[in-house]
Amino acid sequence: MSLDTFKNRMADNVRGRFYVGDQCLDCDLCRAVAPENFARNDEGGYSYVNKQPQTAEEEARCREALAGCCTETIHDDGFDFDWAAIPPPTPYHLRPENQTARARLREQERQHDCCKHKKDAG
Repeated sequence: MSLDTFKNRMADNVRGRFYVGDQCLDCDLCRAVAPENFARNDEGGYSYVNKQPQTAEEEARCREALAGCCTETIHDDGFDFDWAAIPPPTPYHLRPENQTARARLREQERQHDCCKHKKDAG
């Protein structure tokens, strides 16, 4: 990925290889696939990496979450950047002035097969 992608990561991510960018639609796929490594920010309505993988199995699950992410917002190039020198911004859709955009993104998720596992379960 690019430096621009890294700059737009969620602030909650723990430092390391994997991180979630600002396009997360809170579909729950990553948390279902790798619950040890991904958590939900309830206030913001998005996922983030709360623990970097420590075993081969955890890494495989994180890679599965990356591959299945419908917005392609899970990345694995975190070692390429200086986390301390590049602080994450507040994602545009979480800023108070952009709540309309956030609602539109959630509606788009509902209309697409992005998160089929949630629809099948419900």
